[in-house]
Amino acid sequence: MPNHSVPIFAIFFSVAANICLAGITVESQIWFEQVVSTDTGTETLSPPDSFMSPIPADLSEMFATGNATYDFTTLTATTDPFELRSQSKFEITIDATESELGWNSVSATARAVGGLVDTAFVDGVPGQVGGFVEFSWTVDGQSNIDLNPVGTAKSNAYIIDVLNTTASLTSSEGVPDDFVDDQRPPIGTTSVNTSTSTPELFEVQVFAVDWFAGQDFDVLFELETTAKLSIVNGDAAGFTSTVDANFTNTAVLSQIRIYDQQGNILPDATITSRTDPTGIVYADFVAVPEPSAGLFGLLMATAFGAIRFYRRLRYLASD
Repeated sequence: MPNHSVPIFAIFFSVAANICLAGITVESQIWFEQVVSTDTGTETLSPPDSFMSPIPADLSEMFATGNATYDFTTLTATTDPFELRSQSKFEITIDATESELGWNSVSATARAVGGLVDTAFVDGVPGQVGGFVEFSWTVDGQSNIDLNPVGTAKSNAYIIDVLNTTASLTSSEGVPDDFVDDQRPPIGTTSVNTSTSTPELFEVQVFAVDWFAGQDFDVLFELETTAKLSIVNGDAAGFTSTVDANFTNTAVLSQIRIYDQQGNILPDATITSRTDPTGIVYADFVAVPEPSAGLFGLLMATAFGAIRFYRRLRYLASD
């Protein structure tokens, strides 16, 4: 089995795509680097020209080296700016049992971002100077990690430096209240199977964005997933691995509440897109309080709403 003192060459591929339409922004990146040992010296391979040309943000690419295959998938495409999707996945098989090439280390990353990007304004609130808007999102998804040795080497040992998935829903405005799913099995020398699977996640996240009368405000939400692996060989013929952060069940905008600076909900307020008023319609999501519902009941509709309310009052009071 090769060691790190022998000549090596690196096999490197990187593919990225970014698309921004009115209301929707999507981005995908896939990357891997395989360091192998040879008997003849060093050599560097470059990706074919076809992988460097413009490609859709949804990627499905397979690459092969002398003793390995890499199968990447990233999904972000959506036709609805209020339903964000993101999946980052790769499947890797390395088997040097009958190959002239050994393997010293492997690193791989997949990243996918689906976002809502817009400029909007609050209307229908004469006499109001400003306040904040609460955007409520429901997030649904699942992560799976699997890594198994190949062959029957003495110890089948390798050192896992990085093996994880992440998922996050973030906003660039207001006080962040991020949804984060971070799955990390134990790392270190291993000769046994590593497998982690999360139950399907379903969470509600609430974000606050400030608004001021007569001014536009930015609306930006991003659902990002990543899948990562970094592994160094000890005495293993190879491994198979699947790392998948699958949040294509979407993050869905479920409700919008518009408040004044004192934290009172404004039932007649509306939000209009400055970027695409015919394609990005917020009216369907704006909550109208029932006549019998008081402010406290509205704020206690979810725990997140209550936390956001008190944070926002402190934030406004400090200005």
